[in-house]
Amino acid sequence: MKRSTMNLWIAFIAAALLASCGGRETDEAEPSEPESQSTNASRTIAEQLTERREASRARVPAETREIMEGATNDLRQSGIVDGALNVGGKIPRFVLNDAVGNKVNVVDLLADGPLVMTFYRGGW
Repeated sequence: MKRSTMNLWIAFIAAALLASCGGRETDEAEPSEPESQSTNASRTIAEQLTERREASRARVPAETREIMEGATNDLRQSGIVDGALNVGGKIPRFVLNDAVGNKVNVVDLLADGPLVMTFYRGGW
């Protein structure tokens, strides 16, 4: 993979990581109780995701959160997020291995219609 493509993918993943942790510092939140579907229906998806993100964050030990937040800040300061794809951006052509090692070409996948990709960050 060319270095520029690799950098784009790193930026894409960095942006996803920032989005998954809210891209901001928050105070520690108490884990929330499961809610009924009727309660969730009256709230936006963004509100529900924010609540889940904060509840998940509260379950992570403070020492681990500090390491994760440090890494997130390092990514922000590196400027890598500036190169990440935004909503409506065009994904570069690439071939990667799937979960079982088969080569997958994004062009072939896009030929079938809209595409949702999930990146597994590791088993730590």
